[in-house]
Amino acid sequence: MKKITLLWVLLFSTFITIAQTSLGAGDIAFLGVNTDGVSDADDNFAFVLLKDIEANTTITFTDRGWNDGSGFVEPLANGDGEFTWTAGSALGAGSVVVLDFSNLNPAAASFTVLGDQLFAIQGTIANPVFIAGMQLNIGTGSDDANWDGAATSNTTSALPDALTTGDTAIRFPIEQDNWQFSCASGGCPLSGTPEQIRAILHNPSNWISDNDNVFPSTVDVNFGTPTVGSLGSITVFKNVDDDTYADMMFEFNIAGTPFSISENTVGGYVVSNLAPGTYNINELVPENWDLVSINAGVQQNNTAAINGVNIVLEEGENVIATFNNVYAPVDNTLPVITYCPESIEMDSNRSTELGNECGDFVTWTPPMASDNLPGVILNSNYEPGDLFPFGATEVVYTATDAAGNQAECRFMVSLIDKKAPAPICINGLFVELDAISGLGTILATDFIASPNDDSCGPVTYLISRVGSDVKSPSLTLSC
Repeated sequence: MKKITLLWVLLFSTFITIAQTSLGAGDIAFLGVNTDGVSDADDNFAFVLLKDIEANTTITFTDRGWNDGSGFVEPLANGDGEFTWTAGSALGAGSVVVLDFSNLNPAAASFTVLGDQLFAIQGTIANPVFIAGMQLNIGTGSDDANWDGAATSNTTSALPDALTTGDTAIRFPIEQDNWQFSCASGGCPLSGTPEQIRAILHNPSNWISDNDNVFPSTVDVNFGTPTVGSLGSITVFKNVDDDTYADMMFEFNIAGTPFSISENTVGGYVVSNLAPGTYNINELVPENWDLVSINAGVQQNNTAAINGVNIVLEEGENVIATFNNVYAPVDNTLPVITYCPESIEMDSNRSTELGNECGDFVTWTPPMASDNLPGVILNSNYEPGDLFPFGATEVVYTATDAAGNQAECRFMVSLIDKKAPAPICINGLFVELDAISGLGTILATDFIASPNDDSCGPVTYLISRVGSDVKSPSLTLSC
């Protein structure tokens, strides 16, 4: 938000000493001047403070002419005058002040009609401390070095030795009644040291003029609040883990400005003349690279950002930021499994080596795994020669590479139990019939002399008559 202060006070004598800020050449710079107003109150000028000031600080403005040998013209020339402005409160560097000529004493006729010079001073008319100067009247033979060379009328003046045109003073190239610093030419908001800001503001090519109409706002509406202070810099260096890539260019962006550097970029990338503030440095990390660290000095207020860092630049600070990258290829390629076995179906008579185990050993030729990079590992839930249970079992091979990419091979192993039980039977059996019914029942298990325990499940015993296909667990006999 633009800070505009409109204050004025008549020059008067006092015996009370009030603390104020001592100012010198270049502590203010002019921003605009109007001399075609309807009245003296409509004629005005503006300046910006380039130094913090305390309350009650005074600046005297006068349009008297100056002579190098004798000082300000005395007695006061017809039409010349002065007035003193007093700061009503403490103001910071960058504050803008707009004053009118209603209190120029005596009347402002000469300044507002004929074209003139305007000086800002502290001290007294007899012993002035010059702060800034402005010349609107362009006479024959006048120049930037010493203006008119002498005060030969109330509209002419020499340039005091304490001031320099283009720095602490401004001299317009043509005589026009109204002038305004233009942000379109000078760029706003301004930032930099007082010297840098004065060089912009006191360059007439950055001003616009109108010989008939005043500029209503005196100050360009886009002027804003300048940032005044010592400027700093940020230097970005690149470091990579493999010298093979020392020439590789990496893309960055600092405060919206893109640039590219490599490890071999001499001196890194330097951004100078930076006002205090927060600056983001971002790296566009290329494919197959990782950003592992950023060294940006020891400032505690620097914070990490996505692929970058936020640098909080203090006044006059010079920060070096080094981005360290390592080559880390991104592997998105899946491993390849070849020679994946077909599903296996096997009849089993069960090996005598199994003992009481239910199942059988199954073998096959294992598949092979390969990958675009070394480090692939092949695992499975079963290995050739493992003991399998009867029934269907799925075998899964999984190939995993160093990046975690996986591929699978699946097949079924179906094991069929083909081994029959082998019981020992009794040859002949005596059965006693029931005395009443004349019937007797025999069980199939009655013929088993030594039961056979099948390790793969219970054994069922059935009996049938000779010549009959009907089998059952028991048989009823009669006489």
